[in-house]
Amino acid sequence: MLLLVNYAVLLVNFTCTCEFHAFIREFHAFTREFHAFTREFCTFTREFHAFTREFRTFTREFYFSTLSRVRAKIKSNLH
Repeated sequence: MLLLVNYAVLLVNFTCTCEFHAFIREFHAFTREFHAFTREFCTFTREFHAFTREFRTFTREFYFSTLSRVRAKIKSNLH
């Protein structure tokens, strides 16, 4: 009877150990995928920030060139 109990305890311990190692493997795979995702997201964020900076520069230049053309048109109409 004691041998059967010892065998049952060993079996439970082995099963828990196998499940724990499987969990660790899955968690490690998840962390690898999450790390890849965060790296891609950082790249996307950097590129998006550069795009918005360039777009802001473009809109500012467009605004000032339009403003100067409107002012020139007003001046030419006044004279």
